[in-house]
Amino acid sequence: MKFGFHEESFILAENTQSAGIANSLTGDTLVAISEKTVNMKQSNFSHNILELNVRKSPIVIRSIFFFFAFAFFIFPLLGAITSLSSGKSFHISYLISIGIFSLMGFYMLRISLWNTFGKETLIFLADKIVYEADYGWFKDAKKELSRENAKYSFLPIGYEEDNNGVLLIENNDDKIQCAVKIHKENLEKIIVEIETATNRL
Repeated sequence: MKFGFHEESFILAENTQSAGIANSLTGDTLVAISEKTVNMKQSNFSHNILELNVRKSPIVIRSIFFFFAFAFFIFPLLGAITSLSSGKSFHISYLISIGIFSLMGFYMLRISLWNTFGKETLIFLADKIVYEADYGWFKDAKKELSRENAKYSFLPIGYEEDNNGVLLIENNDDKIQCAVKIHKENLEKIIVEIETATNRL
């Protein structure tokens, strides 16, 4: 996370320097401004639909995750094919190893896609809220929550100095806890927008 902040700070510094103000900003100030700028772009609330976008991890990290994700799928399969083509007899352990590594590969792929294309969508209807997590290549099953006695808040997450949290919606029976980390200041604004919009439904 820290690496991502500094990388964006350099980009922001280049943009502000052209306007003649970059030299007056400290490194900490650039990090803080960059963090808020990115988080403001993470959310979009329109026509009672809230979209929360995952902040992408550094491309090096995502590349490593994608590599291992596909390696877990391909290498065990190639190993089994090579063994069989060399004359060795088929053994149930081939299927077991392929199955285990395929599950690991799917988990790694899921993480990779989430950190690249991840998005959460919440649709606010008159009587319920519909939540869906989108991984870019596939989507999770939709979750529905009754709007009766629904309360909107956020749950602090990560390092305290980062001031990040996740949106939390709960009623007397169930809850929806989002996964996209957003700056607390922006979460408070999002909650106000939600409450204002849902009061008109």
